[in-house]
Amino acid sequence: SYGFWNPFFMRVGPSMRLVADMKSDVLYAALPTGNSGNMFNPHYRDMVALFQRGELIEVPLSEKKATWKKLVLLPSN
Repeated sequence: SYGFWNPFFMRVGPSMRLVADMKSDVLYAALPTGNSGNMFNPHYRDMVALFQRGELIEVPLSEKKATWKKLVLLPSN
């Protein structure tokens, strides 16, 4: 968002930074609200400093880590 008379004054900013090379299986991202967008979650705002410094974290898309969890929904009988 910007004003006509002061176009370089920032009033509203992005809620996420994401860099993606379509030839790569890795994304780079930063979320100022952190891993959780829920303001009552302990991980809310845990990436604010990273976001302010303009840094990004690497998000691999091809390898699964041992900490990943999988939710399977099955129909009831």
